[in-house]
Amino acid sequence: MTLKLIYIFCAVVLDGLAGLSGGLLPPAFVHRHIASLLAFAAGTLTGAAFLDLLPEALHSNGASTVAVMTACLGGFVGFYVIEAFLGSHATGQGGHKHSTIGPMILIGDAIHNATDGVALAAAFMADTKTGIATTLAVLVHELPQEIGDFAILVSHGYSRKRALFWLFLVQFSALIGALGALWVARLTAEAAPILLAVSAGGFIYIAAADLLPELQRQKPNGGALTKLLSFCSGLLIIAALQFGLR
Repeated sequence: MTLKLIYIFCAVVLDGLAGLSGGLLPPAFVHRHIASLLAFAAGTLTGAAFLDLLPEALHSNGASTVAVMTACLGGFVGFYVIEAFLGSHATGQGGHKHSTIGPMILIGDAIHNATDGVALAAAFMADTKTGIATTLAVLVHELPQEIGDFAILVSHGYSRKRALFWLFLVQFSALIGALGALWVARLTAEAAPILLAVSAGGFIYIAAADLLPELQRQKPNGGALTKLLSFCSGLLIIAALQFGLR
């Protein structure tokens, strides 16, 4: 158990570092590669949900198939509800007043990071292989999201230093989410597979409702083929982790 806690802590730290990437990467690099990053992130999230998290949850002894699939649906719907109330991070639009955009982005980012923490803790509680695949999926989808959040904050009056400072603070919500998942898992044997399924539902929502629609609006060098190859690369890496680390 001690080793798993170390893995979870390291994964949360990596997630926090990825959360600061938006203000550290050169704007020219971001502009050139954002479509490939989005496609790769969508591929890893989809692969992690269907090849790692859901199979692991279904094979666990703590919960029935109906409970696991209901939890997955709950995760999907839950992410939709969160986004409906907080607005889309990717666009920064949705009818909010100018002065409230920054706080809304930060609140949404904190909630998002907390769910990442839950996913990381649940995955490593299942097994190391699932934890590694989930960590990769979280990191690669964190990159384009945080780039977008940073850009929105700066465009609404935040200096680069102030935006980085607040984004740094909200990264601690991932640790809170991970600790919460560990606490819940100690209470009941059903918690781990249910948390995995909820995380899978959230991953599916992010890939299907956020990343892929945004990807359709991007025009990378190489066109549709570049996006398809990046998406498939994300899927294949998760598949390699799933079937190669047995």
